[in-house]
Amino acid sequence: MSVWFVVPSKRKLQEAQQCFDAWNERGYKVAVLREAIDGTPDVTYLRRTHTYLGWARSVNLLVALVMAYDSHAEWIVTGGDDYYPDPTKRAEEIAKECLVHFGLINGAGPDLPSFGVMQPTGDRWGETTCPVCRGLGGPLESIQCVSCKGTMRQATIDRIAGSPWMGREFCRRMYHGSGPMYNGYHHNFADEELQNVAIKLGVFWQRRDLMQEHRHWARPRGDWADCPEWARAINDPRLSDWDKSKALFAARKAAGFPGHEPLEL
Repeated sequence: MSVWFVVPSKRKLQEAQQCFDAWNERGYKVAVLREAIDGTPDVTYLRRTHTYLGWARSVNLLVALVMAYDSHAEWIVTGGDDYYPDPTKRAEEIAKECLVHFGLINGAGPDLPSFGVMQPTGDRWGETTCPVCRGLGGPLESIQCVSCKGTMRQATIDRIAGSPWMGREFCRRMYHGSGPMYNGYHHNFADEELQNVAIKLGVFWQRRDLMQEHRHWARPRGDWADCPEWARAINDPRLSDWDKSKALFAARKAAGFPGHEPLEL
């Protein structure tokens, strides 16, 4: 069994290589889709591209290439070249825990234990105290805060599968066999649909005990002056496909995410 970290990459090679090395050191194989901009990264599998294909399409392409390249690839992790692996557990240990968890959910069968999505949520970036209960959970006269519903805090990673572990069978069967993500999104909202679809199928697992740190350019200040030039068109709602993708997500969610259905076993 092997575990892969697969991402499209545009960061400067030295920065990106630090990310790739961190995953490799924790027992992951690394596959990268990258333009020939400033040298060749040292990774397990490299696929060149002339332009950024979009996050969902890039991930689906890499997933297909990796599964064809390595018949033992059981779990595939994605995100970006600014995500870092959990520092407490190695790849194979987490993979075995996922197989046990999804095996119990899905029942017996040689393929079913890898039909699932696991998202580490230990990185609480964006988490804020509820302004209503101020982190107390609720006023004394009620069981829980009507605003935050007892969660008290919120973080972006609770809402999206931004750095998911995707099982081989999930990757092979989803969207009628076209990949684990919906290709209709460019960069934004594919991760939110992934989470919603996995929940819909009953195969989504969030783990607060695992942390895959997102070293986003906006941390810690959130200042646009810190945004690298290549990332502006992707992250700035005024320049990117944000509004279009947001509307597409809303429409697809209302319709039950048409086309997500997995291939039959």
